[in-house]
Amino acid sequence: MNKAELLDLIAKGESSFVEFKRDADDLKAETIAEYVVCFSNAKGGRILLGAEDDGTITGLQCRFEDYGHWVSQAVQGYVYPHVIVEYEEVPVEDLRVAIITVPMGVAKPYCKRKGKEAAERYFIRDVTRCRETDREELRRLFQASGLLHYEMTPVPRSSLRDLSAPRLIDHFRKIHDLEWEELSEPSRETLLLDNQLLTTTLGETACTLAGLLLFGQKDRVKKMIPQSGITAVEFGNAEADLAGKYRKEINGPLPGLRGSTGEIVEAGVIDEAVEFVLRVTSSETINGTQRTTAKNRPLSCAEKACGDVMGMSYTGRHQRA
Repeated sequence: MNKAELLDLIAKGESSFVEFKRDADDLKAETIAEYVVCFSNAKGGRILLGAEDDGTITGLQCRFEDYGHWVSQAVQGYVYPHVIVEYEEVPVEDLRVAIITVPMGVAKPYCKRKGKEAAERYFIRDVTRCRETDREELRRLFQASGLLHYEMTPVPRSSLRDLSAPRLIDHFRKIHDLEWEELSEPSRETLLLDNQLLTTTLGETACTLAGLLLFGQKDRVKKMIPQSGITAVEFGNAEADLAGKYRKEINGPLPGLRGSTGEIVEAGVIDEAVEFVLRVTSSETINGTQRTTAKNRPLSCAEKACGDVMGMSYTGRHQRA
């Protein structure tokens, strides 16, 4: 970068990609590391060392014989995972401004820590400042990195006891050819941990979201993750208002539990949702003691597509949507 390019960059002011830092006695190496973490967790950026917040150039104050070495030690000592930054100095009149170029990180999220056992602190760039992340922002960073999957999220206050034994017996017998009931308690827990149906965080074992949604006891799923499920509403006709005609909250594990001959022993959310739809696919009238079902009509393209998605074909006449 030459002098003209530097002055043009400073004239544009601080941004999501540029930070001005005054070289003062109270400027610490770990502060530089925080800004490196910020930019690494974003799309990269530049730290201009020797420029005031208002863009005034005050230059490096000769606190160190080799500023490049000082910056390198700051990054290596505090930033994890390791980041390689670019360093250069540009003379402006009789002053020098250091430009620290931080690339967009490929191993997000990055954190600041001193030593392997130190607490980790995560920072993000918020317009023109760097700040520590909150819990949700940190979770999104981990998800974006591929290191954390939402279905593997532990469900607080859950345990192995919240899973349905009949569902586990059926699954491991059919899929893994294992007899769940013959396994010891430690072996069962290890098996569920290996299959990511349980997870351990800070010494506490809990069900993962996937484990509870697939194998949880119905009442426990409804209580522990009430936001999951389906709200099904039947409207009398296309002109019905938002109040609807019939409303049903469907909660519990997603798949149904089936017996040896394929019959549904315990309906899951998917089964109940399909049943809710199918119950309104024909038009019937009661005349005295006789039930009369209207003749079938050709299915529309939309109905055929809906049937294909659910893995079944619809018959009958739709009178309600």
